[in-house]
Amino acid sequence: MAAKTTAHVIAAGGVVLYPTDTLYGLGADALSNEAVAKVYDLKGRDERKPIHAIVADEEMMEAYAELGGSAKALASQFLPGALTLVLRKKEGVEGGIAKGRTTIGLRIPNDEFCLALARILGRPYTTTSAR
Repeated sequence: MAAKTTAHVIAAGGVVLYPTDTLYGLGADALSNEAVAKVYDLKGRDERKPIHAIVADEEMMEAYAELGGSAKALASQFLPGALTLVLRKKEGVEGGIAKGRTTIGLRIPNDEFCLALARILGRPYTTTSAR
């Protein structure tokens, strides 16, 4: 499925199965309470266990989370790649994976499809294993 089609499904509140650089993931609008609830339901996952999200780049990461000195150093050295940064979420980021939390887990994968999808969506989408 092309990134554009996948983005359309996610933007419409759907959930998709997609390959990343580390696993096959379930993707949904990371900031939508309804979409994230679907992912938790599909996985049978306890809602107290956090789900992380993919962003296109550090600029998008900084739109949703505080990217301070140590995190910025880690990001510049290891991203894109198989690293998730758990960061303090920015004020006003409240729905989906951020609901009821003070932190948000974000990553920039080393995978062109995932990055294209994040750029087309213009916002984070979930990355949690399909199993």
